[in-house]
Amino acid sequence: AVQDISAVVKQTTPREVLVRIGHGSPVHRDRLINEILALGYHVEIVNEHRTSAGQSRHAHGSSAVKIAMVAGKPVHEQRRVDASHGELRNLQRISRQQSKGHITISLQTARRITQGVLTMEEALKEAGYDSS
Repeated sequence: AVQDISAVVKQTTPREVLVRIGHGSPVHRDRLINEILALGYHVEIVNEHRTSAGQSRHAHGSSAVKIAMVAGKPVHEQRRVDASHGELRNLQRISRQQSKGHITISLQTARRITQGVLTMEEALKEAGYDSS
């Protein structure tokens, strides 16, 4: 997502950039906010309630347009990324799926993924899994 935003900014060269982000999925939201703030762009968190009303469950594009059109609460500082225990356990489950049952990453490694320190692919490689 950040690469897409950067590409649009590079093509359009606006004087200012305001990125509006839906309030759901706190870990993803806060990681995205931190990355966008680091680029020097303005960020607002928008209440995404009813942005997908009447849409199919996978109509993310139209929901994104609705979020972009609603003023939100400005964010000026980096946010602490705190994953819930359930989110960390889900990453462990995903590691088992992606390694075809060979590897379950530790909770500490899952936390590093949520903090953006490493990707799932890097975590699996670090744990000794070779996907080739």
